[in-house]
Amino acid sequence: MTIAAGIVSLIIGIVTFLIGFFLLRGSRAARIITTIVLILSVVNSLYTMFTLPAQLWSALFSGLFALLGLIFLWTKRASTYFARG
Repeated sequence: MTIAAGIVSLIIGIVTFLIGFFLLRGSRAARIITTIVLILSVVNSLYTMFTLPAQLWSALFSGLFALLGLIFLWTKRASTYFARG
């Protein structure tokens, strides 16, 4: 079980690195994938805040960071950056 968790963590790390690399290169696909993941994170945070009151602050901060990521990813300056790619 520990080996499987390590392999899954390694795969997630590699995918995260690749998405970050392609975001830096201005990839529109990476921007869309990141947007989807951040939206899912915000939804999950909202769900957690209302269903697990003990996790309120953790979910609140997690959701706020995801929301900030979305805002920064879709500013006019970011849109200009991704439009050139």
